[in-house]
Amino acid sequence: MSLPVKDIGLYVGQDKTIPISVADSSGVVDITNDTLYFYVRAVVGGDAVITKDSDTVTEIEFTDAENGAAAIYLVPADTTSLDMGKYTYELWRTDASAKTKPILTGYFWIYSIAPSMINAMRELLTEAGELHILKVIDETVNPATLSVLYTSRRRLTGVEGVWLLTDDTHSGTNYYTGGGFDADSGKIWLGTPLASLINRVRVSYTWESGITDGAINWHLWASRNYTISYTGIDFSYGAETTTVGLGAEGMAFSRAMIGCILSVNGANVAQMGYNFRIDEFEIQTKLWGEGMIAEALFTQYRMQYEEWKMALGKKGYSVVATPETRKYDLDSLVGWTDSTSEGGEGF
Repeated sequence: MSLPVKDIGLYVGQDKTIPISVADSSGVVDITNDTLYFYVRAVVGGDAVITKDSDTVTEIEFTDAENGAAAIYLVPADTTSLDMGKYTYELWRTDASAKTKPILTGYFWIYSIAPSMINAMRELLTEAGELHILKVIDETVNPATLSVLYTSRRRLTGVEGVWLLTDDTHSGTNYYTGGGFDADSGKIWLGTPLASLINRVRVSYTWESGITDGAINWHLWASRNYTISYTGIDFSYGAETTTVGLGAEGMAFSRAMIGCILSVNGANVAQMGYNFRIDEFEIQTKLWGEGMIAEALFTQYRMQYEEWKMALGKKGYSVVATPETRKYDLDSLVGWTDSTSEGGEGF
């Protein structure tokens, strides 16, 4: 039987409680006499970088054991030494008969950007930054195999059921019962295999629309690294007070906004027919869909980004770079610099 999938995300050094419910095809499971083990790994099958077990109540606590409810407690020390990125985790159960098996798995995301910056980005994205759980009822799908199918949407949050196309009342076999899904790919494993691939099916499920914290975090992180590499100006989001530091932060933030808008809208950045390249972002299609909001945001932040890049770029600020550090002398740098200057140390 395929394992249920649930992704977990938190920030470096964050306290977080993860509620879990242990169940099987018959419903919730009494875990009173069981032991639960939680492992986080950098790669599947690798050494665990975080371990928890229910023998220690401060790590995993049974909150309602008879109804299969427990909580995993993550503390700052669990993540302060770990790099930002995507990990995997498993939750294992040893029952009263000493039988041990995995019962839950998924990705374990560690974010490096402060929640306040994530929220600021989400607010500026307006409607595009909102997260919604949407339900799809009776989507018609052609199964990939007798036991596997893919939905048209990704980022699944739950699957209600899979029925034959002829079963419009859902009164027959629910082929999903006992199965599982992968949230990122839209892949569903059936608990009961189909009799034939000729059978088309109807699938009801929920999925998350909008940009995730993980995606915003990645764009902010990548844009900060790019800006530091391009300009030589080191900075931290939300902590700058100098003109140049704020400028570098503005350049990175604008670049991250462009990435987020593209992530949210895909080919929908707005009926504008763009065909150009912004760093690694390539737009080569006529865009449609979200309309004026996406168009206005995209245009605004593209212009801001280009202005900051001109002001802070290698060429413009090379006049104040020092050969020893190949960084900018921030104390001597105030305001706008002539972007045509060829003097100073090159980069």
